[in-house]
Amino acid sequence: MLKLLKIVFLLVAFFTSTGLCGKRVPYGVVGSAKPFDSGRLFAVLDSVGQSSSWFEWDDQGAQDPSVLAVVKARNLKDNIEMVWVMTNREKPLVALLEKRGSGEELCFFEVDKMDGKPVMLKMNVPMNPEKIFRDYKQINSNTFVHLDKPNLKVSITEKRLRFTYDNPDGSPLTYDPEFSKRSLPEKKAMVQGFKDYMEYEYSLMLRAFIGSTRNLFNWQPWHWYMPAWNKNYMISEPEILGILSQGRAPGFITVFKAKCVGGEMVEFRTDGNGFSEMSITLP
Repeated sequence: MLKLLKIVFLLVAFFTSTGLCGKRVPYGVVGSAKPFDSGRLFAVLDSVGQSSSWFEWDDQGAQDPSVLAVVKARNLKDNIEMVWVMTNREKPLVALLEKRGSGEELCFFEVDKMDGKPVMLKMNVPMNPEKIFRDYKQINSNTFVHLDKPNLKVSITEKRLRFTYDNPDGSPLTYDPEFSKRSLPEKKAMVQGFKDYMEYEYSLMLRAFIGSTRNLFNWQPWHWYMPAWNKNYMISEPEILGILSQGRAPGFITVFKAKCVGGEMVEFRTDGNGFSEMSITLP
């Protein structure tokens, strides 16, 4: 099925290279005589993306001019239903799901780079729970559970939103009780290894917490991964050195911490054993 989709994608990309689909020439187009069912829609996206991840574009978030130009050029008749962006390739891809008569088209466009200028983190208020928790179900007055992953939950109080994901790791993070006795090169290597692990944990938390919500913050999903946007908020090497120097697990490790424009504190933490959380504390 996926091989067939790839062939269709390449053929349509060839026939649309003349620019007949609009002023901006698509990288490729896949059409459907009727609206895509979700299975085929995501099969097409996956066939194009391969092992890469698509991020859903947020029309309320900070805008990369390159992406916005594609959306504006294609949205002359308000025909765009959804937009996704893939960033981890030489030229990022933008995918637009568009109405076409009684059917739909997935149109793909290459852009030179993600060119949004970093801005301070901000919560979108007032919040729309129906949009933010679109992928969740409410089980009581202050708790939401993800529709597909019941170990992904949100609890809400007057002053705090707390997202948690519990997936115990068979190989938990370990600590060297003799770290302080190691040579300088050994310490540097261990600090770098710990940093790499925390960046990996952070990416998992982003997929769980940011990837499952909409319109919660002003950063687009891919901005959370970009050093130009997150470098001031990530765990530092001196902090890692302090943790490793203790020679034992600290309980929880703060991987990312930022104060939003409105005074809200956002913190990503992990225990190194499969339990992680994103807490948003209101001022």
